[in-house]
Amino acid sequence: MVQFLRYVVEKTLEGDAAALRERQIGIEVFERLLDWDPKLDNIVRSEARRLRGKLEAYAAGNDPDETVRITMPTGGYSAQFEELYPAASPPLQPPLSSAVTPRLPNGRHAGMRIWFSLIGVVCLVCALFAVLFHPWRVLSREDEYEIEPFSR
Repeated sequence: MVQFLRYVVEKTLEGDAAALRERQIGIEVFERLLDWDPKLDNIVRSEARRLRGKLEAYAAGNDPDETVRITMPTGGYSAQFEELYPAASPPLQPPLSSAVTPRLPNGRHAGMRIWFSLIGVVCLVCALFAVLFHPWRVLSREDEYEIEPFSR
């Protein structure tokens, strides 16, 4: 059961969806032969049902030291992570941990998308200012105006 949970969590964090198929889990975790047929031997489905039950029972215990809740929704074998905060005061900034940071399918952190988007917006704003407020911009005759001297 521990090996099954470890495998599912690691492959979910790696974004390896191909490894989270019933046949692959049977071969990798339960050491079935390469010609193993999941239709004839339902060990992965039955063990997944048991694992889901154990994860639900653990979550129902409301352990005060639990910071991350791991679930495995029915209909698949990927793990989901829910970050939990103490009831008194949530931390100002959640800890950076690859165990709870969602990853994109290619294995990068979802936070990377935010940083690249922010950098793109900053570059776009800088380019806009460079075009609009360029100090050597040539003014046409209509744009020129006279400055009247200041008088009291």
